Amino acid sequence: MVADRAVQLATGKVTSVTGVIIDMPTESICVHGDRPNAPEVAKAVHERLIAEGYVISSAFTR
Repeated sequence: MVADRAVQLATGKVTSVTGVIIDMPTESICVHGDRPNAPEVAKAVHERLIAEGYVISSAFTR
């Protein structure tokens, strides 16, 4: 699920398709809006990151 991957990205580590955990420092996460389910994906990612204790903000307001 996209929200699970977003949490992995937020922690700075992701699991590869071969199952290896790799470091992936991340400063931002972009949700593309060109899919029909983009609003649902963005909402799920937002809710999951908030539930995990992350702060959501615009890159332009830092």
